[in-house]
Amino acid sequence: MRSRRHLRAPRFLLHARSSKTWPLNLPGPPAARYAMRQALWSATPADKPCGFGTLGCATCGAPFGFRQCCECNSFTRARRGQTEEPLFCSSAVLFSEESGSIIRCYKDAGEQRLASFMVDAMQHALSPEKWNTFDAVTFIPDSYDAYLRRGFDHMEAIARKIARATDLPFLFAFERPQAQDQRKLSQKERWNNIDSAFNLRLSQQALSLPKRILIIDDVMTTGATLRAAAHALEKKGAAHVEGLTFARVV
Repeated sequence: MRSRRHLRAPRFLLHARSSKTWPLNLPGPPAARYAMRQALWSATPADKPCGFGTLGCATCGAPFGFRQCCECNSFTRARRGQTEEPLFCSSAVLFSEESGSIIRCYKDAGEQRLASFMVDAMQHALSPEKWNTFDAVTFIPDSYDAYLRRGFDHMEAIARKIARATDLPFLFAFERPQAQDQRKLSQKERWNNIDSAFNLRLSQQALSLPKRILIIDDVMTTGATLRAAAHALEKKGAAHVEGLTFARVV
């Protein structure tokens, strides 16, 4: 009669094999693991990348709008009191239930191994020729509260990986903002909340900034955060600033 140990052996071997072929040993019940794997497969870089094609906004990179989207026209910007041009931003995927699950699991559930997947998707959102036009990579830092709660800065980790993958200098440009968390704010509240929230670190204020800088963030919703960060860099001498996010809300 076979022992219990022998009965368990095939299941153990199957688990070991799946750990080799699947890079994430995802926690939780089988249903949660299945949902996460579906999210990873659904939010691939091929899922409607933003910033490319002739049917996108030439001003901000939104995937809809032939020449200009409704957020970039002069009427909308005047209503908000915006005087600067919107920031052009490319994104790896559109924001959806699946891509949102990836972001939440990465930054709030401690699944830091997802960073490599997100970096690969974001790196393929830009062409090699486009990457060669930038002089440095920086990122939108977490607030102090979020940094202490999570134990790491989720976009700093991704920006460092992107900088290594593209051979671009990494720039820790900003102090950690004191602004309120943007996720629960309306569109107008986002613009008011983030205004003047970004200050350059003291170590960067005495140095001349690179001329062409790429800002990394996880999600672009209204563009208020990226635009405020770009404005702070431009005031200190950056000639051209663009954004790159993992996902974009449309």
